Amino acid sequence: MSLARLRIFVLLVLIGWNCISARVDDYYQILGVKRTASDDAIQKAYRRRARETHPDKNRTPNANDEFRKVAEAFEVLGDAKSRRAYNKELDAKARRRAKQHEQKMYQQQMKRRRAEAQRHEQSRLHDERIREVAASQSKLVKFSTLEQFHETMSDQTGRFFKNHFLCMFVGNRAAEKKGDEVIYFPIPFTSKEYRDTVRIGKIRFNKLTELTKFFGVRNGSDPHIVFGRKNDSVKNYRVFKPKRRDTRGLREEFVKWVEGLMTIRVRLANSHPLPINVYVTREGNLVNGRDNLRSNYQMTMTLQAGDRIVATDARLDKFPGHNARKSSPISSKLTFLFDESITSEGLYEVSNKRCYDLSTSCEEMAMFNKVGCANHPEFLHNVCPATCGVCSDHFASDAIYFIFHLPVHRFPGCLQGIVTWSRNLGDDLVDMAMQGRNAVAVFFVLGVLLAFNIAHILSLFKSKSTQATQQ
Repeated sequence: MSLARLRIFVLLVLIGWNCISARVDDYYQILGVKRTASDDAIQKAYRRRARETHPDKNRTPNANDEFRKVAEAFEVLGDAKSRRAYNKELDAKARRRAKQHEQKMYQQQMKRRRAEAQRHEQSRLHDERIREVAASQSKLVKFSTLEQFHETMSDQTGRFFKNHFLCMFVGNRAAEKKGDEVIYFPIPFTSKEYRDTVRIGKIRFNKLTELTKFFGVRNGSDPHIVFGRKNDSVKNYRVFKPKRRDTRGLREEFVKWVEGLMTIRVRLANSHPLPINVYVTREGNLVNGRDNLRSNYQMTMTLQAGDRIVATDARLDKFPGHNARKSSPISSKLTFLFDESITSEGLYEVSNKRCYDLSTSCEEMAMFNKVGCANHPEFLHNVCPATCGVCSDHFASDAIYFIFHLPVHRFPGCLQGIVTWSRNLGDDLVDMAMQGRNAVAVFFVLGVLLAFNIAHILSLFKSKSTQATQQ
């Protein structure tokens, strides 16, 4: 079908639909009767309307259209069969209108309910945050004079901040309400991740003092919030000057302002003899990372004070023949070569440690009979340091590594068969024990020992018979 024919078809469909819609509208109104009118009443009404709209008597420009509509209305309503069909169309249209109205009312009602629920939830969260603010402010650093500030916030010389410093000054109820209920000071910087990173204070004052003058505080309806970076001069503090006035925008601007000032650059050096995987977490969430940082290499990262850096041996659970556990990279089950919360810029070093996860069934062995690592530390902490969450410098780690998980092709040819058989035997024993077949495992071990004893006895008999033959 060509484009022109398609356009004509669509136009005809629209015209037909408009005709049907017009037909369903107002034949009874055109004749001026009710739906309950009798056939005689309809016929009388038609005659009257025909005389009124006839072009010979009606001189209006649209007289022909009106007369045609009257004739069409009588043609439909004057016949009983067509009138019943037309009434059905009117009923269907009325039902559709009622359904549409009902749906519209339902949607409006649901919209009002959702808005009310949202307001209620916002009010609940706001009240919860207010309680959280009150609880956190009760744990802030207490000082009220310039001397107390130098004692608690600056170093021994009194010239530099010994920690990140965040403080809000309020001189009246309006400023305090805005700081507590709009900005939610000092949330979220009272969480565990920031606890050892930033020292927070809140100062109420009625008149200007040496402390308020030192920080350039003015008495007004807005809180005066200052921030000092660690190791910066106490005179080199920053003042929060918001650009937005809406509630949500003001909170977001405050958090971004503090986080921006707490941004630090650190270097991480890998002194471990093998590659490491590096993960950066913030408030328990993984935010950055890098795989396979080679030995004796460094990497530079831009972090926020309080971020946690975790480094693991890149080989953990990746030795030949072992299926890596699908656990989180920052799971407590993994062995950490480095785990530290970053509070200041500088160089951090991942030291040399030996961390092997050597057993093919470390998790099963650790949980066997619900004993766990704690009940068998001497064995499991050496064989499964990653599963048990420790790093071992014990010689047994290297020995077990060579016995169990050094690639077979790296053994001498005469030992490859023995190594493969011993590994398969160990796996079979562990599997039988894990499935609860302890008796079968015991009998299997006894059978192996018996076989060795029989072989030994036979070798002794063979040696004695050889000696007797020689004599």
